[in-house]
Amino acid sequence: MNKFTFVAIAATSLVLVTDASAQAPKPIGLSIKAGMFMPSDATARAVAKNWVAFGLEYKITPPKVGMQKSEGDLSLSLDYIKRGGFRSIPLMLNYTVHSAGVYYGVGLGVSSTQITTTTPGNGGNGGNGGNGGNGGNGGETAYPLGSRALGDITTTTTKTRIAYAATLGYDFSSAKMPIFIEARYLGTGSKVLNGFGLFIGIRL
Repeated sequence: MNKFTFVAIAATSLVLVTDASAQAPKPIGLSIKAGMFMPSDATARAVAKNWVAFGLEYKITPPKVGMQKSEGDLSLSLDYIKRGGFRSIPLMLNYTVHSAGVYYGVGLGVSSTQITTTTPGNGGNGGNGGNGGNGGNGGETAYPLGSRALGDITTTTTKTRIAYAATLGYDFSSAKMPIFIEARYLGTGSKVLNGFGLFIGIRL
């Protein structure tokens, strides 16, 4: 998916969500966002430097009334990140503090992950004769799906891992639409799926 296609999808999604929110009588505590995820690991970046990402977040504590300074709340979030044979779907409990439009927070939970790698095969047993042994049995190094050669072994691992996040964002409360921008570090028990996400979204 190229950048122009991604921008078109994100813009269309925001327009549809905005139209729905205009008909809502009051906020329901749901946030919807779309953006790009940039993996920090070289193995994941070899697949693509930018991955498409989506997210939902639902506030489970009611807004505080009468607070003049910072305000904290709890929420449940669900993100979806995928590219090639790699996928992470983290479900987290978050604590977020809001102050004068700026918000920051942390999250902890679990993620349904998928990691697809290839391991060099035996090279067709090219060196099987003499002292060559099995020639190119290749060792244990794994590399991204898509760069494999004939004889390589593809392995897909699906596992539930710990997930964590750190978030920094800004709410455009003065706008007619409750739009926000957000930078979010998303990590899992596997460093291959760690990285930064940049999002734009709307609150319903």
